Amino acid sequence: MDRITSPSKNLRNIIDRTVSHCIVGYNNTGIIFDHIDVTNCNNGISVSFTGTGKEIRFSNFTQIRGDAALSVGADGTSWDEIEIHDNYIETLVNNTPPPGQSSYGGMSAYRNTFKVSNTSVYTSSQHPDIFQLQGNYLKIYGNEFINVGDSHIDYDCYNNSTKAPYIYYNGTSSPAASWIAAKEPLGKTGAPTFVSYSPKNINNNLHLASTDNVAKDAGVSLGSYFTTDKDGITRPQGSAWNIGAYE
Repeated sequence: MDRITSPSKNLRNIIDRTVSHCIVGYNNTGIIFDHIDVTNCNNGISVSFTGTGKEIRFSNFTQIRGDAALSVGADGTSWDEIEIHDNYIETLVNNTPPPGQSSYGGMSAYRNTFKVSNTSVYTSSQHPDIFQLQGNYLKIYGNEFINVGDSHIDYDCYNNSTKAPYIYYNGTSSPAASWIAAKEPLGKTGAPTFVSYSPKNINNNLHLASTDNVAKDAGVSLGSYFTTDKDGITRPQGSAWNIGAYE
């Protein structure tokens, strides 16, 4: 098993965010990245793996400006194929920052700190998620997120390449409606109707519209923990709790 330790600084390309990497590798086995320091680079580590027993650990990735601090791919056929832990990962934002990590299955991430910092220098046109994920056997737990302005995790378990709403779990694909009927009797596949909503609009009104038939009176009672909504309105106001923050 190989152990890699390496510093890297100032690998930048303002024309193409996907180039300029500290470390790149494909179809690797048995590699541990240990105590890596990457500063002011487009991208940190971009690697693909086979088998299990890989790690990225005890490393610092600061001022990441390009496509991703970590872009890792594994077989995605079992748990813990690659473990990413005890790292500090900072991405920079001017318009939008790169994601902290992209992964394609078999990944476990824990005890990491992810931070988004501001800069006056143009960084990237990438969508500013901390995790961009697809695939199976993914675990994310025990991490710290600081100053994340968009989404922590971008992952849609109801989506696949055909755009049909499917869920893939433990080797079995199920249409979303079939999964919900069997596993989530209170689950929904439709979108609720809000008073007003458009993506990333700070003036969104997330109260349910009177015409909503997805989230209204469709929630689970949490009355043993609290009995009012975000506005202080007693719950429920109808036959059951609404899904979401508001009655």
